[in-house]
Amino acid sequence: MKVIFNIWFVVLLCTFMGAVTSFGQVLTQDDLIKTTDELIDANLNGNGNEAYLNQIGNGNEVGVIQDLQGANSQNLVKILQVGNRNNAQINQAGKLNQTVLIQNGDRNEYTLNLEGTNNTFVIVQEGNRNKINQNLTNTTDTYIELIQQGNDNEITHNQDGLTSQKIIVKQVGDGLKMEVNQSNN
Repeated sequence: MKVIFNIWFVVLLCTFMGAVTSFGQVLTQDDLIKTTDELIDANLNGNGNEAYLNQIGNGNEVGVIQDLQGANSQNLVKILQVGNRNNAQINQAGKLNQTVLIQNGDRNEYTLNLEGTNNTFVIVQEGNRNKINQNLTNTTDTYIELIQQGNDNEITHNQDGLTSQKIIVKQVGDGLKMEVNQSNN
């Protein structure tokens, strides 16, 4: 009996690992109908860090720290949180950072702390409690899209940098509230 249990455990473990390997680098749920340049094409050529996280339901919470700096850093994080108590905290430093975050529903909340150059961020929150808090320091050449479709919304974005700061914000309905501060210090 114990041998049969061990064999089934190994079979299940291999199946699970195969599924994680096959789908680990992909946001799913059809990337919640994509666009925003099809949610950034991550064509990384450097020595940077990459993180791919899918959390489908219940207590969701994720924290990512990427701190590789230098000529070829290029950090990437892609996170999908589909439902329930979502929460994502990302800390990045370096250059050519890319972040894609999709939070589809329930209590959402996203925080980014970043120091670096040539960064690209696409953040999508579809519904429920929403909140976006971003603090970017010593940044240049950033492209940021923040999209909130509905419910209690709120965006606080603070950015200190020198050149080419582009931010696109789209809030569709419900509580809405936005504060965007950009400076050249």
